[in-house]
Amino acid sequence: MTEPNNLQQLWSDFLLAWPPERVRDMTLEDYTNIEKKDAFIYWIESKLDKLGGIGGGSAFKFGIYHREDTEKKKPSSGHIWGDTYAWLSRFGQTPEEAFATIHELLMEVIQSAQTGNFERIDEIDLAPVLKWKVAFLYQDRNNPGVFPIFKKEALFHHYQNIDPTAKRRATPHSLMYATLLERDDKLGGPIDVAKTLWAQWKQDKSKEPRAWALPVGWLGEQSVEDLCSKERVEPDDIDDFLETVLSGADLAEGDYIAVLVNENVRAVGKLLNLGPGEFAWQQTPVNFPSGLLVNPTSEVTELTAAEWQNIRTQIPKAESKGLDSLKKESSSKKPSPTTSYAVPSNPQNIILYGPPGTGKTYSSKRRALELILGASVIADKSDDAIQKLFAQKTTEGQIEFVTFHQAYGYEEFIEGLRPVLEDADGTQVHYEIHAGVFKRIALRAAAEGLGASAETLDFDELWQRLVDELRESGERIAKGPSGKNYVLRPSIHGNIATLQCTLDDEGNISSVTEKRQLASKKFSKLLWEQRHSFGVLPENLTSQKALDIFHVGNHYTALWIVYNQLLALSRTTNLHKDSLLEKTTRVQQALNKPTAGRATFNFSAQTRQYVLIIDEINRGNISKILGELITLLDPDKRLGANNELKLPLSYSPAHRFAVPPNLHVLGTMNTADRSIALMDVALRRRFTFEELMPNADVIREQLRKNVPQPALIELVVDIFNMINYRIRFLYDRDHQLGHSYFLDVDNIDSLRTLFVNRIIPLLQEYFYGSWDKICMVLGCPYDESGAPRRTGHVLDSGTNKYAAPLVVASKFEEVNILGFDHDGYDDRIDFTVRPSLHSRQITHEELIRTFLNILESKSDEFQTRFDILCSEQLDPQEVGA
Repeated sequence: MTEPNNLQQLWSDFLLAWPPERVRDMTLEDYTNIEKKDAFIYWIESKLDKLGGIGGGSAFKFGIYHREDTEKKKPSSGHIWGDTYAWLSRFGQTPEEAFATIHELLMEVIQSAQTGNFERIDEIDLAPVLKWKVAFLYQDRNNPGVFPIFKKEALFHHYQNIDPTAKRRATPHSLMYATLLERDDKLGGPIDVAKTLWAQWKQDKSKEPRAWALPVGWLGEQSVEDLCSKERVEPDDIDDFLETVLSGADLAEGDYIAVLVNENVRAVGKLLNLGPGEFAWQQTPVNFPSGLLVNPTSEVTELTAAEWQNIRTQIPKAESKGLDSLKKESSSKKPSPTTSYAVPSNPQNIILYGPPGTGKTYSSKRRALELILGASVIADKSDDAIQKLFAQKTTEGQIEFVTFHQAYGYEEFIEGLRPVLEDADGTQVHYEIHAGVFKRIALRAAAEGLGASAETLDFDELWQRLVDELRESGERIAKGPSGKNYVLRPSIHGNIATLQCTLDDEGNISSVTEKRQLASKKFSKLLWEQRHSFGVLPENLTSQKALDIFHVGNHYTALWIVYNQLLALSRTTNLHKDSLLEKTTRVQQALNKPTAGRATFNFSAQTRQYVLIIDEINRGNISKILGELITLLDPDKRLGANNELKLPLSYSPAHRFAVPPNLHVLGTMNTADRSIALMDVALRRRFTFEELMPNADVIREQLRKNVPQPALIELVVDIFNMINYRIRFLYDRDHQLGHSYFLDVDNIDSLRTLFVNRIIPLLQEYFYGSWDKICMVLGCPYDESGAPRRTGHVLDSGTNKYAAPLVVASKFEEVNILGFDHDGYDDRIDFTVRPSLHSRQITHEELIRTFLNILESKSDEFQTRFDILCSEQLDPQEVGA
């Protein structure tokens, strides 16, 4: 690889040739011209290859490109081939329209990169390799957020070591770049980081690849034959459904694929390259039983070493066709170990409690990530990295955040009725049961442990879906076992009738016979339950097989057609069974069964973990919010535990609810709002409590990053400690000030603002307007007559009053205020925050004296600190002079 200095020069050369202003005025020819070595995409792909290669794969990654061939091609799979250009149809129907869209998106990438808004780039609809290379080139080189690796496979390989639970498809590039740059900042700049990570990835990649089972039986007989007979599968051979299936797995270039049709392996291939949204592989057509105990039906599933070895040894030598490496691999090789990581195997119910400002909400984010990823993974993460990871896990649904308050109830937390408008005018309303935050995340977490036996849709639900679809469409045309056309219509009793029909040249129905056959739900269910006895596929369901099952031969055609429809519907539905709705539906079905638990669910330390954060948990009425469901939080009552408990829900008693063991509940509690002693006893028994108290070291560490004056930092720390000592003495330890109040102090004036706007109002709330105690906390106590209680250097020698107090006291004399001596009233003392503190016109010297006077110090110590603080406020050049 070219040395970093040379690459820096290459980077500069590009920016000199293609400054943002030139990109703004760029034409289609400037972008794509294959005869022009200064074309934008020529720079990006070829001349800058050493700054992160994006070569190979399809030129459609640029959105539009100049064609070298002249072969006529029809538009397909979102691609359009014109006479001169080829482009993606989503950008426009003409080359000019497409380029205008692409050009606008490129400018948005550049602007986002220049301003450091890399999260926005994730959302921009351009090929990832293109937009992230452009983002790298136009970012602020002094504050980089992208390094020159643009192959997501390589990025994710390293990122997965940090977050083993991450899914490649769901992890945004911006998060991976930011996390890896922070972890590896000691390597140097972005080019140095990329050089090290790329070399490490190449080395890791040279290890034995993984093998996958790819089910394609749902494609249809002809499509299956077309796909499996190929020696090379190209991106254009893959339809949208198959692309969705492939994208759901963490496939890598060089991995092996066993193409399955039901129980047989029909092809064995090796992935060649993974472009943006594109898959291609070289394959050997074969046909032999897979020998798998469980055949996947709709997902790409990783094969174990034993399963892959069994398949590999069955590949006929004469049919290897370029895949000799499959046979040459040593069977003694062991698969590379999977990444191990520590996550709790037991559910955690934790409450972080302490005075306000001690970082409970902040700490809850870090603790949530520790529960999901493991403490060792999170240990060295910066605050910014924690925030990004937290946002990512929240987006993925592994973390939910909710705040309790006095009006919060069962309806918001578990489930309740919500009004729904039935028409656009808003005049008709009906009510639907709406799942609350706790129920939603509990069902999501439970889905992680749902066993394979529960993955298939229930027949009753499948049947109802088919009937509903037929009712919506009115009628449907389908082929019968002999190839004739039939119309499908739902009957009034919920069965399905089939009538033979003929079609015209345009595929419309021209005639329908009056004779019909009926596929009843009862017989269809029996057939569905017996499907494995005849090999599942409809062509295996002969009339004799049907006779053997039903002992009658009537309505065979109707049953065959409906069975085929059910099978197709189940496969199509299962393609999307990872959707939130499908997951929660299957979980609820499993929970409603008499035997759920270990028979249906399987949880372990490697199961994806989920966390529900309840901020201000003590402000809610726990009995009102959780009711009897609080029992389900017990570890031994969780789903799959020895004492598993499932309870009916108030608004949907037909459903059962349980809490899975991979759902952790993390609460925060402000001890100044409500004493722990007053908390619901049932809640106290089920949670462990971790105290977070004020910590002066956090202030000192944070201020050292932004405050160059050591004496000012120590002043802030001393004030923080002194005020808390006094609060503990006068009130209790639960009402101290947290360290987070002081973390943004960067000069003496910001300390003034903090006290005026936040500290003093909080003390007024704590002490209910008892100003004599407030003044004692602030170091300016007064006696009953309004005279200072303290003496010495804190007083103004001329007036015998406090020299620079935070609070001033003045005497309201009864006679002067009322005009006479009233028997029912005495003289009063009025307290106010010193007026000059509300103004920015107060001098630094006076502010320094004000805050030093809060402390207890001797006269000479006071003067020394005062002189140092005053000198720190001067311009450094003045001090040097």
